[in-house]
Amino acid sequence: MKKTFMLLLAAIVLISTINIPTAHAAPSASISISGPGTVSRGGSASYTISVSASGVTTCLVSVSGSGSVSGSASFGVTINIDGSGNGSGSGSGSITVTGSSSGGSGSINVSVSCGYLDGDVKTYSTSASKGVSVPLPPTPTPTPPPTPTPTPVPTATPVPTATPVPTATPVPTATPKPTAVPTATPKPTATPIPTDTPVPTDTPEPTDTPSPSPTPSPTPEPTPIKPQDWQDVLPLIDALKDNTLDLEMGDKKQIPKNVFKALKDSGKKIEVEFDDFSVKIDGESLGDSLESFNEVDLSLTMEKDTELSGMVDGKDVFQLHFAHEGQLPGVIEYTIKAKGSKPGDVLYLYYVYQVAGVVQGIERVVVDEDGYVTFSIYHCSSYVLTDEVIEDAQNNLSEQDKVAAQVEALMSQNSPIPVDESAALADEEKSIETEKAMQAPFEGVSYIIFSLSLLGIAIISTGLTIMIMKRKDDGKKLPEMNSEE
Repeated sequence: MKKTFMLLLAAIVLISTINIPTAHAAPSASISISGPGTVSRGGSASYTISVSASGVTTCLVSVSGSGSVSGSASFGVTINIDGSGNGSGSGSGSITVTGSSSGGSGSINVSVSCGYLDGDVKTYSTSASKGVSVPLPPTPTPTPPPTPTPTPVPTATPVPTATPVPTATPVPTATPKPTAVPTATPKPTATPIPTDTPVPTDTPEPTDTPSPSPTPSPTPEPTPIKPQDWQDVLPLIDALKDNTLDLEMGDKKQIPKNVFKALKDSGKKIEVEFDDFSVKIDGESLGDSLESFNEVDLSLTMEKDTELSGMVDGKDVFQLHFAHEGQLPGVIEYTIKAKGSKPGDVLYLYYVYQVAGVVQGIERVVVDEDGYVTFSIYHCSSYVLTDEVIEDAQNNLSEQDKVAAQVEALMSQNSPIPVDESAALADEEKSIETEKAMQAPFEGVSYIIFSLSLLGIAIISTGLTIMIMKRKDDGKKLPEMNSEE
């Protein structure tokens, strides 16, 4: 009995020392978008995006405006990793969008892409959007045509009364020398009726020729500043008024921590040109973990690695290898020359987990008119750019291709991108219909008055014409009767 008890106790102790893995919690993320529902035509508005995630290792947030608003931004979510290799965290960022001059509807679109560990590396993504509207240009109210002043009808000249024919003088009784019979006085000729004098037509006043609008002068491109050292940049950030500082730093690609801190505290931006690429750093996209960085080396090389090419079946056009390893202080936007590609070509950015052998789609990018591509990252590792979709990759980016095709088709037809019903847009449509309904009765009244005026003029003109013709006929009959007598 004692021996059996000892064996049972030993089994309990052994079982307690075994590390039983805990079940992995399902990944999740919540998105909050705050900002106005309306953006003015040609104006701008800012929106704040907050993201909380759990059960993940990394998360990247991409924000863009579509339809009648334009703009883009991205930021990362700081994740606190627990014993399972996953963790939770939150982050926030902002986007400033510009309203189109033609007005219409649009949306703020947020896409969250996360990675997590569950036996191997897997991906999780979710998205949200907020509908916004840009007021349509006001419809000009047409000016009603002026009511013409009726031309006065001239008074007809009265027909003169015919001179009566004198009675013939009686022949006197014959005398020894008869007197000759006097010659009858000739009948006077009737005076002709005068023709109405035509009313002269008013000469139209000349219209002023509009003066041409002056052609606006193009905005000059800012000239980059060339500091000797990164410490010389700090006072430039403090004195910055335009919110963005353009720098040219050559091969000085190691940025110290105090520069990142100055950008985060001020919320300002820098655009830096290096020898072979450029970066953009937005202080509002930096995280709260700056104390863990001394300096960040942003150096980038693009030599191809055979093993990495094999993992993407040789579809890599470019490989991206960073001097920095691991997480960055925040989202950093890189711009590189896409050699061998032409403007308008589409490339796909993929993140490669070399140890796990997993490829994950990050972003779809388009070569600009100068032959460059721009992409955003918040974690330095192995990346490739391909010229076709990798079908067996996690988040293979084919859906982004479909969305881009739909947007291009709608924009080519000048149609706004459909979004969820917006209360602001519905109110605007109601106000336009109300305005039209109020204008319609007044436009109808003007048309009726104008029609009645024309009808009255026609009746008066017809009556005067009949009177004139009747008087002419009467004047002709009178001389004929006298001649018969």
